[in-house]
Amino acid sequence: KKLVVILKGNLGAGKTTLIKILAKKLKIKDKIISPTFILWRIYLFKLKSQKFQLNHIDLYRIKAIDLLNLSLKTKLNEKYNLFLIEWGEKLIFYLNRKKLKYLLIEIKIITKQKRIINLKWKK
Repeated sequence: KKLVVILKGNLGAGKTTLIKILAKKLKIKDKIISPTFILWRIYLFKLKSQKFQLNHIDLYRIKAIDLLNLSLKTKLNEKYNLFLIEWGEKLIFYLNRKKLKYLLIEIKIITKQKRIINLKWKK
């Protein structure tokens, strides 16, 4: 009932765009804005009548350890959370150490209009 998704890719690769598409599919009506300067935005949604939180986190301007100190450690253990973490490769060491499962989405820019997306499930 919890999913952690790490989005990895260069600036302009489309990490936030992918999150906007996912939010739209989840019927989130709020405008999805990159949390680069505030670090963390939470959006509520329902899935099969269960309430969930989409946690949109951007680690571009912060060290992962600082975010973990802000309560992410606690949140990662709660149910009914979807974590979409841009620049989340900064957290991989912590997730592996705690044996937390996550999906790694790596976006590579090929041209201005073309991307390659690789998905890896980490157990």
